[in-house]
Amino acid sequence: MKVHYYALLFLFFLFSCKKGSNVTPEPVKSSEKKITSFKFLVAGTEVLGVISDSDKSVKVSVPYGVDIKVLHPVILVSEKATVENTISADFSNPVTYQVIAEDGTKQDYQIYVTVNDPKFSVEPYLGSTFLEAGPGYLLLKGKGFGTVASKVKLILTNTVSLKETKFSTFTSLKDDELGFTIPENFPLAIYNVHLSVDDVALLLPFTLKVLSPTPVIESLNGSILSTTDVLSINGHFFSADPSLIVTLKSKESKYSYVLKYPHKTFLDISSNKIQLPLTDIPAGLYTVQVSLKGLLSTLKDLQVFYQPTQTGEIITIDKSNYTEPYTFRKSDKLKLGVRYVNYDDKVKVKFYPLKGGLVFISDAKITAMGIDGTNIECSLVNVNEGNYKIHIEVGFRDGEPHEQTIKINQSISAL
Repeated sequence: MKVHYYALLFLFFLFSCKKGSNVTPEPVKSSEKKITSFKFLVAGTEVLGVISDSDKSVKVSVPYGVDIKVLHPVILVSEKATVENTISADFSNPVTYQVIAEDGTKQDYQIYVTVNDPKFSVEPYLGSTFLEAGPGYLLLKGKGFGTVASKVKLILTNTVSLKETKFSTFTSLKDDELGFTIPENFPLAIYNVHLSVDDVALLLPFTLKVLSPTPVIESLNGSILSTTDVLSINGHFFSADPSLIVTLKSKESKYSYVLKYPHKTFLDISSNKIQLPLTDIPAGLYTVQVSLKGLLSTLKDLQVFYQPTQTGEIITIDKSNYTEPYTFRKSDKLKLGVRYVNYDDKVKVKFYPLKGGLVFISDAKITAMGIDGTNIECSLVNVNEGNYKIHIEVGFRDGEPHEQTIKINQSISAL
């Protein structure tokens, strides 16, 4: 009986082993969790990191000028492993990425990003940060600029609109010096300044304010001109702007003749020339000055003289306040606009009766002088009632009578 018992037990174990041999063992999951590649895409170029498995770190050096506060990495890891948080990050401090293996185990990697030193340097800027469009000159000194203008760019960025303007034409370019003249028509604004050499840009630690240029008078077409001449003011940085003013200030009296654009007197205005007639400028000594946007040019001297044939001329007669506009009472002041009268001239108004007879003469007083002529006034107390043609006498020379007839009438009614 014992033999049969052991035989049955043997057969039971034999069949049990055969049945178990059909079970497939569960596969082993990978524990690999390495960063196999780490890179940034910067300006179309791949910048690869150096991976160290010994201390689980990645070191990346990016070109100068790259903003490492916003970089998007491209990370490859071991097969079947994953990595989290591959969005843009601030790499100004070390960033940690965690790699998770298929079996769920984890490994941290520290990412260190450094910025390469630029291939060039700029010395501290000692010049003015307020430069005029046109004559304004920016001089930068440093090292490594090179001498090939196509590889060098000066970039001015408007601090309000953020519009960039790039320049590669320079007044001077040496390996240690760059000179740049602000274009004459460059927009007036405040700018950030970058210098780029071989596509590496350096932000300079100052802002530049571009101002309207000060007008410059280089010459006049003559220092002695007659009232029949046209004055040409030659120079730079003129423009047909509402702020343009040309002033002729008398050196002999308190009077100044101010021409504001767009006064009819201006014949021609360009960036380098202003032309205006001297017809309404009295003879005398003057200084000429141009003002544009509140900026004043230097002064130029000018002497104006009358031609011998020029005599005092009545331009206008101020109307009266009566029912007949050119009828006056003896108590009134007759006010006239005249030309070819100097500030120190003795001026008389002569009254010629239409029907002939006694000519009345009244001394006139200058009340104002301007580019549109000179204003004078005279008393009518000593002028008899009647109809008259009038003209002025300047320096004992009589001018032509004015076309308008005036009337002296004590009984005229007011309006």
